[in-house]
Amino acid sequence: MDVSVIIPSYNRKDDLRRCVDSVLLQESVSIEIVIVDDCSEDDTVVFLKSNYRSVRLISCSRRFGPSHLRNIGLKAAKGSFVLFLDSDVVLPEKDIVKKMVKIMSASPNIGELGGEIPVYRGIMDQAIGKRRDFFGKNHDVISKKDEKAENQLKKCTYLATCNCMVRREVAFEVGGFDPYYNFGGEDADFGYGILERGYTNRVDFKVGVHHHRSLMGRYP
Repeated sequence: MDVSVIIPSYNRKDDLRRCVDSVLLQESVSIEIVIVDDCSEDDTVVFLKSNYRSVRLISCSRRFGPSHLRNIGLKAAKGSFVLFLDSDVVLPEKDIVKKMVKIMSASPNIGELGGEIPVYRGIMDQAIGKRRDFFGKNHDVISKKDEKAENQLKKCTYLATCNCMVRREVAFEVGGFDPYYNFGGEDADFGYGILERGYTNRVDFKVGVHHHRSLMGRYP
């Protein structure tokens, strides 16, 4: 397998349908999809088993939170590259994953690559990464649709885990995601761990995904 797509989820059956369908449409790359379910109370598990038999489903016996779920998925992953997605995102083009692999293969110094297009805020032409300053404040690093393709790849401190590709061995080198961060902060901690090992993190509109921000799950 070239790419393992890891999706943590809790009570998001409808969001998962939309997300998984967009992943299954990806072209010219070998993909395995690993969904780690956080003991959902709806019929997510039954739905997935009935409709997506090619998906690897890992069901937890109790609630763990997204950081631990991503680690479970990472341990199960077989791909050389790992793409972390949230269940409420959609890949807007059929070659997003192909482009990610191409960019990372051409630049071994890139630690993580991605970008959030926050369509829930009405934004369609910008992919966002994060830069954290000396005082700990976050600032958006924006890759714009109308920029020249060669200028869209920008350095950032970290990426939201709604769309973040990393080499499997780098994710293990960092130690995965710290479960101390139950929700919020785990993406920054992961990004810093990658930077500390001499890699760079990049946001690029060409590989951005649409983030819809689900009304179900942890935070309505």
